[in-house]
Amino acid sequence: MKVVLKALVALCLAALFTAPAIGSIWLADYHGYDFTWPLPQNYTDEGQFYATIGPMVSANADFMVMDEDNYEYTVHIHSGALSTTETVGTYVFYNYYGGDGTISFYEDSRIDGTSADYGTYPPNPTAPSTFIDGTHLLGGYFTSLTIVIETVSGNGSFTGTINFNEGVCIENMSSTIRAGWTLAALGLGQPPYTPSGYTNQVDGEVYLDQLPTATHSATWGQIKSFYND
Repeated sequence: MKVVLKALVALCLAALFTAPAIGSIWLADYHGYDFTWPLPQNYTDEGQFYATIGPMVSANADFMVMDEDNYEYTVHIHSGALSTTETVGTYVFYNYYGGDGTISFYEDSRIDGTSADYGTYPPNPTAPSTFIDGTHLLGGYFTSLTIVIETVSGNGSFTGTINFNEGVCIENMSSTIRAGWTLAALGLGQPPYTPSGYTNQVDGEVYLDQLPTATHSATWGQIKSFYND
């Protein structure tokens, strides 16, 4: 029974990083590749930073209107420094400092702008620079960010909480809903076509939950004990 319960909890953890709840407001979908620095492909050392760059593939037109025939749309996610690491069974939780991590969406002309170029071993001359030029549409800062890696498969996910506070589209977002947005991504893994120096391929979205979700209270110690039994 314990094995079954652990499997169910693992599935619940995965669900935590996926679909928004009914009644939520969807903002944008994106995909791309992530990296760590100053040491590449290193989650474990304190003082490491995490970043994701890639295209914004769709957006809620109430907040950001896309014209993909004439413009390229990109996202840049940058964490605060790695603060703590926790291991629960085969899962490792990497927690990053809130307050100084950011997320930004950009629009760049296809005619006279610069095409986004991942290059290799970022930061490099084209990444993230070619993903963050153009018009800054919407940006915010993290109040929390956690990456979860399952060490057997190497797959993982991340989730963070964002407060939006800048960009030319910020006025499209009522001041009453600028705080508490969820950034979530699945598919952290390294397919063979991942550019050199990048760690994972990422597929994620940003949304705001407006309805409360049922929860069960548990301390961090109880969760770790459950996995380690």
